[in-house]
Amino acid sequence: TKTSQNTLRTWNDIYRIQSVLVIEYLKQKEIDDSILRDVDSIFKLNGIRQSPDLASRLLPLEKSKILQILKNAVKYTSHLLQI
Repeated sequence: TKTSQNTLRTWNDIYRIQSVLVIEYLKQKEIDDSILRDVDSIFKLNGIRQSPDLASRLLPLEKSKILQILKNAVKYTSHLLQI
């Protein structure tokens, strides 16, 4: 329906604004370029299935903890998360 499409567009716009603001904020705080690249790679994540691999590369946590964090963040597609 039109309402759900508008809601999705709004959420997509909010997400893009958040990502731009976070990157700009980190730049203003003079965060190391390698961290900026990592944050940018998080925002450019293209799918749920890629997130465990990316998280394992970025976070020094046990795989089960990473999976728990990721599953808490999604509502409908947590079954797609695998490590």
